[in-house]
Amino acid sequence: MQTVSDFFGCHVFSESVMKQKLPKEVFKGVYAAIHEGKRLDLAAANVVANSMKDWAIELGATHFTHWFQPMTGSTTRSSRPPQAAALSWSFPARS
Repeated sequence: MQTVSDFFGCHVFSESVMKQKLPKEVFKGVYAAIHEGKRLDLAAANVVANSMKDWAIELGATHFTHWFQPMTGSTTRSSRPPQAAALSWSFPARS
C-alpha cells in the first residue's frame, strides 16, 4: 500500500525540471533570480509560465490554480484573506 510520503511532491516544477524544460538562457535567468535575487524580465517569466503549463498538461493536468501566500511569518492585520490569484487555462480535450 502506498503512503502519502511515497507520492507527495512527486510532480514539482523544480530546478531540475526547469533545467530540462526551459531554454538555456531562460533557465540561467530563473537560476539568477532564485539564487542571486536578480529580477526576471517579463518575457522570461512568460516562457516559464508556458513551459510549466505544458509540463503540467504532459502529466495529465486538466485544471490549474495559482495561490499566493505571503511568507511574512505573521498573520494578516485585517479579516481579509491573503492575496490569491486564480488563473484559468483551456486545455485541449483528450481523445
